[in-house]
Amino acid sequence: MSVMKFVVPSFAFLLLIGCSEPAEQVASKIAAPEVEVQEIALIEHGVSNRWPGKTQILDKAELSSQVRGIVIKNNFKEGSVVKRGDVLIEIDPEPILAKLATNKADVARAQIELDLAEKTFKASQRLVEEKVISELDADKIKADTDIAKVELLTAQSELLKTELRLKQAKIVSPIDGVVGLNDINIGEIIGPLKGNIIEVIANDKIEVYVLIDHKEHFQNMLVLKDKAPEEVRSIHIELPNGDVYEHEGLLDYIGTEASEESGYISYRVVFPNPDGLLVAGQNVYIIGRDIEKIHVIKIPMSAVQQDQAGRYVLIVNEANVAEKSYVDLGAVDASNVIITKGLNVGDTIITAGFLSVKVNQPVSVAK
Repeated sequence: MSVMKFVVPSFAFLLLIGCSEPAEQVASKIAAPEVEVQEIALIEHGVSNRWPGKTQILDKAELSSQVRGIVIKNNFKEGSVVKRGDVLIEIDPEPILAKLATNKADVARAQIELDLAEKTFKASQRLVEEKVISELDADKIKADTDIAKVELLTAQSELLKTELRLKQAKIVSPIDGVVGLNDINIGEIIGPLKGNIIEVIANDKIEVYVLIDHKEHFQNMLVLKDKAPEEVRSIHIELPNGDVYEHEGLLDYIGTEASEESGYISYRVVFPNPDGLLVAGQNVYIIGRDIEKIHVIKIPMSAVQQDQAGRYVLIVNEANVAEKSYVDLGAVDASNVIITKGLNVGDTIITAGFLSVKVNQPVSVAK
């Protein structure tokens, strides 16, 4: 029994010694949680916006035949690319050539008659002076000369009409573009009454219409007040597969009134389309990026936390202790957010591992 009395007090004494160790020393022996950090620096930032839009044809030519005749050549395929001036359809020119020969003969005859009338008139002036003919006779000769001039002009006019019809026997494309569907066959008789027979859709340029909220439109007008659109923003197309179209667009039109139903204003952007990649009716997105960039503080959105007092991030101070810093958020860009207040250049924030961090407690920065 005496032994037991000695052992128990000794054990209790050891426990008392252990409990008397300072709390700070015990805490220091606990491993600090490992965290990943980011040092704050200013980065270049340009505002980017994205609006849905739809491609539309910028120019289209609907062609018809101005002369009646038989189609003898069809020089294109549906969907083929043509250039301005390319001959698409040829109408039999033989009837027109025959008419052209007649018109030329009429012009030659009228010219001969005019030359003779002018000589007669010149001679009549001398005969009037010599009292051989009366002035009335001279006036009649002058009238015959004037009629001969009119007849020559009429013959020349008919010749020009026939020459024009000969040109119109070849239906040419007035623009660069792609030939649409048609049902014209060789041997078919066509003419003005048939209406539009072929369509050429311009493919060197294409336009996209987008709708802009009236509030954003107002801000745009303030920015564009003293600048051209291309000085303010770089405009591109996001294609249906997610790629960005290589050619930059030009803001070509801004609507003058908002829609009564939606309050949106129509904007039109024109894009080069040299390879014909874009076609009408495609659903695309227009991306507008500010040309003049600013420098901001931007951090991962995942590093931002919130409590009852507001949004905050955890900062690692020089002693490797985590501190809370409340921040004001700006625009969100993908997975990052701009910080407008609460952080300074050179600060180190915790970006990963902060769930195990306690405020005002040490942390271990991952290497």
